Amino acid sequence: MATKVIEQFICNACWNKNGTVVEAVERLTLGAREWDLCEEHRDRFGKLLGEALDVVEPIAVSA
Repeated sequence: MATKVIEQFICNACWNKNGTVVEAVERLTLGAREWDLCEEHRDRFGKLLGEALDVVEPIAVSA
């Protein structure tokens, strides 16, 4: 019998906040640290990083 393994990456922020399983669409890597993020948290952290780095124009988000 064949077995099919499906790997799903979930948003670390959603899981850590309230245990919600939300599919991650982006991986944020800073040095040795990594976070898998859903769309909402990707956009939220992208905005925060842009503000912290004084980026005036919107940060391009890869799909």
